Amino acid sequence: MSKYVLTMVMLIALPFMLSAQYVINNFDTLPDSNYFDVYGNEGVNHTYLKLSLETNTVHEGTGALRVDWQNECYDQWGGWIGMTHDNPDSGETYDFSPYTNLTLWYYNEVPQSKSGEVEFRIILRDAGPGTDEAAGNYEIWISHHWILDNAPGWNKIDVKMEDVGMMSDEGFWNPGWGQAAEGNGILDLDKIKGWTFEFSQGNALYQQPDDTVSGVIILDDFEATGVAPMNLVFFNGKAVPSNVNMHTGWTGSAEVTQEDDAANQGTGCIKLTGVGAWDGINFDLDHSKNLMNNWQTDSLQLKIKAPAGTGDLVLVFWDTDEDTGKVDYPFHATYLLTEADMGYDGTWKSVKVPLRAFNRFAGVWDNDLGQTVMGEFDSTKVAGFGIWSNGQDLSDKTIYLDDIWTGNPVFDFVPPAQVTGVSAAPGDYYNLVYWTDVEGETGEIYNVYASEKPITDVHDPSVEVVASGVSEGVQNATHEIYYPLKDHDITYYYAVECVDASGNVGPAGVSDAITNTAKGVPTIADHAPANFAADGDFSDWNDIMPWVLMPSTNNIAAGDFTNDDDLTATVWLAMDADYLYVAADVADDVFHYDASLVTTWWTQDAFELYLGLWDQNGKPIHNSTPENSRGVEPDYKLIFLQDRYYNEYKNTHLGKGSEPEFTPSDPNYYFEEFSGQDWALEAKIPLDSIAFGDDLRFHPERGMRIMFDLVFHDNDGSGWEGNLTWSPNNHDLAYLNQHEWTHTWIGDTTHTVTGIDDNNNFMASSYSLKQNYPNPFNPTTTIEYSIAKTSKVQLSLYNVLGQKLMDLVNQRQNPGAYRVDLNASNLPSGVYFYKLKAGSFEQTRKMLLVK
Repeated sequence: MSKYVLTMVMLIALPFMLSAQYVINNFDTLPDSNYFDVYGNEGVNHTYLKLSLETNTVHEGTGALRVDWQNECYDQWGGWIGMTHDNPDSGETYDFSPYTNLTLWYYNEVPQSKSGEVEFRIILRDAGPGTDEAAGNYEIWISHHWILDNAPGWNKIDVKMEDVGMMSDEGFWNPGWGQAAEGNGILDLDKIKGWTFEFSQGNALYQQPDDTVSGVIILDDFEATGVAPMNLVFFNGKAVPSNVNMHTGWTGSAEVTQEDDAANQGTGCIKLTGVGAWDGINFDLDHSKNLMNNWQTDSLQLKIKAPAGTGDLVLVFWDTDEDTGKVDYPFHATYLLTEADMGYDGTWKSVKVPLRAFNRFAGVWDNDLGQTVMGEFDSTKVAGFGIWSNGQDLSDKTIYLDDIWTGNPVFDFVPPAQVTGVSAAPGDYYNLVYWTDVEGETGEIYNVYASEKPITDVHDPSVEVVASGVSEGVQNATHEIYYPLKDHDITYYYAVECVDASGNVGPAGVSDAITNTAKGVPTIADHAPANFAADGDFSDWNDIMPWVLMPSTNNIAAGDFTNDDDLTATVWLAMDADYLYVAADVADDVFHYDASLVTTWWTQDAFELYLGLWDQNGKPIHNSTPENSRGVEPDYKLIFLQDRYYNEYKNTHLGKGSEPEFTPSDPNYYFEEFSGQDWALEAKIPLDSIAFGDDLRFHPERGMRIMFDLVFHDNDGSGWEGNLTWSPNNHDLAYLNQHEWTHTWIGDTTHTVTGIDDNNNFMASSYSLKQNYPNPFNPTTTIEYSIAKTSKVQLSLYNVLGQKLMDLVNQRQNPGAYRVDLNASNLPSGVYFYKLKAGSFEQTRKMLLVK
C-alpha cells in the first residue's frame, strides 16, 4: 500500500474510530447486481426475493433497502431464501474484530402472511483456520430473530458478535451442520468473508395445499458498533503466547528464563543479551491486529530491568507488509524510552506509554536505498512490536523484560491437558503424525516431536522438532524421513504437546514405535573428490551423490520461477581433514551478475551455502541467529559469486564487508558462465580459514549430523526473481533462523562411532567417576563411571572458565558400570573438567588434552 493510500485510509477511518462504528452498508443507494447473491429453494417456482430502493420510509439518510419476499416449505425440513454478500477480492476478508455488536434497523411494512412460520437470520461467513475459500466452505455463524410478525414501524436488531453456543437473538452460534462443520469452532471476527440476510421457514406447512409465506421488510443502516477490547500480549509474565514469535534481529539472543521476574513469584521473564547497535528483540504476531478503535485509549505496558549506562531504547510497532515488495512498506510507530526518564540501576522499572504517544510517521528504514522511507503507520494492521537500541552497542549488556502487553488482558496460567490419540501412519518416505486436539481449548497450537527412542522429555537433545505452531483443527503433521545415500528402514517415536493461547504448555502425548522406510539422500562426502582441481571438470565428483534442485520438486522460498528451465542446480559437497569442497553445475536460462551491486548480491545470480560446522546429533537446533552462533557450535553463511567467494559472518566480524576471500584467479576457486546462460563453480576452502573469533576449528567425522541449506538466487536480467532452496522449511529467513535450515550427514551413516558402552552384568553398589585414560590424551580418551540406582545421569564437559561445552551423557540409566569414549578433535589443547551428576551424587575430575 502506498503512502498516499495509507494516509487516505486513516483519514477516512477517523470518523468511525471516534464514534466506534463501522457502516457496513447504509443502503442509501441500491446495491448493484453483483453485491448480493440471492439463493434458496432453487428450482421452486413459488419463492422470490425482490430488492428495490426505498426513498420514502427510511430510518436515516436518503434511502433504504426494500425486500419483497416469499418463501415456500418445499421439503420436509422447511425452506429458505436469502441474500449473501462476500468480499469480492479472492483471499480478502472483512475485519469486524474492533467492534462488539452488529446493528440493523428494520421496518416490517407487511408482516409475514402466516404468523410464526418464518424467522429472519443474520449469518456470518467465517474464513478462519480450517476453512477452504477455493471450495466455498466457510464456518457458518447464525443469529436468529423472530421479527417478521412485528407491526410496521422502525425497530433495531442489536446482536453481540460472540459465540453464545445456542440458537439466540443475543449472539451467534455454530450449528455444526453443512458448511458450519468447517473451521476451528471459533468466531474469527477478523476473517469474515461475508454476511447473509436469510428468511428461514420451518416444516409446519410441508405438503399443505398452501405452503408459501410472504411479506415486505425495509432494511437500513447495517453497522458494526461498540469498541471491542483488543489486547496485544507479547509476554504474559510466564510465557510468550502461541500467536507470537519472539526473536532477535541480526545480533543477540532472547530467551525465557527463570533467573528473575518482576513480581518475584518465580514465573520467569525474558533475558535479552548480546544486542548490537540498532538491533533488539522483536515480537511478530501470527497475523495483523486491528487497533483502530484502541489506539486512542489503550497503553503499552512493560517492566524492564537494565543496568546503568544502557542508554535510550526505541519502542516500535510496525504494520503489515502485505506483499513484501517495496511499494507496501511495513511502516513504524515509535516512542523513545530515555534512560534519563527511566533511571536504569539494575532494578525493575515499570513502563506505561499511551499508544497515541507513539510517532505514527516514523517511516521505515530501507537498507537497499540506505535511507528512511517516510509513510504513516496503519493502526488497523498492527503486525508486531519491538524494543531496539537507539544506535548504541548493547552487546555487553543484559536486559530483563517482563509483562509486555497493551490494553487490560486477563491471563490464564493453567496448562492444557495432555494430548491424546498420538500415532503415525507410514507413507512413501514419510510418516503422517496425527492426534486428537485437547478439548476445551481455543486458539491453541501444537508442537510435534520425533526420536529414535521412546520420548520421555521433549527437551531431550536426541528429540527433534517435526513441526511447531500447528493450528487447532489440523491434527496432523508430515515427518519426512531421510537416511544417508540409500533407502533404509528406521523406527521413530512421536510426541505432541499443546500450547494454549496464553502460552501454557501441557504434557506431551506419545506414540508407540512406527517403522518405515527412509529415503536415501545426498550427504557431505567424507573424503575429497578424486584428483580434485577447481577447474569445472565435474568428473572428479563421479563417486559422490549430488543434490539436484529444481522449482518443480524443491522449495521456492521467495519469488517465483517460470519452470525448471528457469533454474536447475546440481550441487556436490565433500570434506576431508583439511578442506571443504564445493561444486555447483547450474542450468539457467539467463545468467546475470553486476559486480557493482555486490553489496546487494542477493539480487543477482548467486549461491549461498548455510553450514553448521558442529555435530548436531543429540543437540537442539540453535535458537540464536546463525550469525550469533559462535564458539563450540558455529554456524556459517558462505557466498559464491561470479567474481568472488567470501565467508559473510567472518567478513562482518572483521569489518571487511563483501571483500573477496577467493577470486577466480585463485587456484582454489573456479566460476564460469556460458554465453549469458548456464554457470558453474568449484571451490576448495581450507577448514582453518572458515573459523574466526572464538569459533572452534571443525574436524569432520563420518556420521556427524550437519545443519545446512543450499540457496540459489535467480536474476534473469530484469531484477531478482526468486530463491530456490533445498530445505523445505526455508521461508527466506534462513539468515535469521536456523529452524529454516535442514540437515544432512557426513558420509554414509547417521552417528559417529563414539558412544556409550554399558556393562549390564555388573551391578554397582556405589557411585563412582574414574579418571579418564589415557590422560593426557590426543584426541580420544575413555571415561568410566558407575551408578547404584536408576536415575537421570548427566556427564558434562567444561573448559577452565567453567563454561559447559557439551553433554556426553544426558539420559536415564539403570544401575551399572558405563564407559564413554570422548573424541576431542574439535577442541584446542588445554585443561578440561568432566562432571558426573546422578541423583544426589556429583563428582568432577580434570583431564588434559595435548595436541
